[in-house]
Amino acid sequence: MEDTTSKNVLSKNPYLLIVMGVLGFLVGHIIIFGTDTFNISINSPNAVFSEIHFNPKCPPKDSLCGKITSFESDENNRLLIGYLAHDSILKTRRVKDTLRTKGKLDTVWVLQNYYADTIAQASITQDILDKEYRKSYHSDIDFFRRNSTFTLWVVFIIAMFVIWFISFFPLIHFNGSILEEFGGDENYKTQKIGYSIFAFLILVLFHFILIFSFMDSTPFNNFLFLKSFDARFTWMNILGIVASTPVFVGMMFIYRFCYEVKSGETDKINKLKEYLKILLLFISMSFSFIMITTALLYNSINKLEFVVKASADLKFSPIHNDFVVAYGAIYSILIAIFYIPAAIKIYSLKQSVTSVADQDANGKGLKFDTTIKTVLGEILKSSAPLATSIIASILALFFH
Repeated sequence: MEDTTSKNVLSKNPYLLIVMGVLGFLVGHIIIFGTDTFNISINSPNAVFSEIHFNPKCPPKDSLCGKITSFESDENNRLLIGYLAHDSILKTRRVKDTLRTKGKLDTVWVLQNYYADTIAQASITQDILDKEYRKSYHSDIDFFRRNSTFTLWVVFIIAMFVIWFISFFPLIHFNGSILEEFGGDENYKTQKIGYSIFAFLILVLFHFILIFSFMDSTPFNNFLFLKSFDARFTWMNILGIVASTPVFVGMMFIYRFCYEVKSGETDKINKLKEYLKILLLFISMSFSFIMITTALLYNSINKLEFVVKASADLKFSPIHNDFVVAYGAIYSILIAIFYIPAAIKIYSLKQSVTSVADQDANGKGLKFDTTIKTVLGEILKSSAPLATSIIASILALFFH
């Protein structure tokens, strides 16, 4: 049975949801701005955003000097830049000289050493970039004036946290409603705990597999715009996992109840289908929101002065939007892992009810190609993050 106290708090008092929304708003600021969130001094703002202005010393009218030739990470996953640097090399040349020998002036050839300007391949580490080429701002507003697209990214990140926090308890309440309707008087407390732990561990394992395989190195470097962001970015992922866990728990319960519903109970089957659609809608919107913020971030980074220069020198962007599409496909796979088993089971229940009506003229059962189409349709329903990432990438390229 559902927890009555939790139900009454959610249904009668708006305070909990409002407090959760404010908490999400605060956490979003802490993730982005860190301890500067609590800096309430108006006269002495402390900007957390900064950028790299790469302008090495070069002779006038030297078009090659300072050109970036590589943009990669070292063995410690720190930024390592290769570029053409100004250099001087020792050369020798023959020059005429006049010597006085026995009262006479004679012209002779002598060897003279001199230094000639040239360029040489050089590399610069992230620490040197930070020390010599970091441009800090008096306030974050100054940074946003120069890099306006980061403003949208910050707003969407904060909005994403508000949605995560404000929907967490309603999702738990929604799962409780499913248990109350289909579970009868049975106590599913043990199953709820077990399913929650299982879903959480699957999500953590999913991300760990990505970190040690596909995403073994970050596609972009937070150092370019926001120092010391990596730890907060990890917390962002953890909170996202926690926020999405109730959705996948609900999908697991729907799959379980499909086995407790008889084939003739059409109303219950339709309700399970509707509940599954609601959970799919929420998780698709949530993950699509992640894709939008990721696309905004990539677009913003590509407009930084340093990345614009690197893209012009390398003839391609070192931080391209293909990764956004890849993220969309990965999150769509994650949704499909939980959604498709329940969707296919509900589909099989509905087919058992309508099997007579769906028989063809020869008295055969449901055609195999119809089943394939249905399965493909369910897969497409879980691919909303992929579609969002593709659209966001196209729009980013268009506006770029």
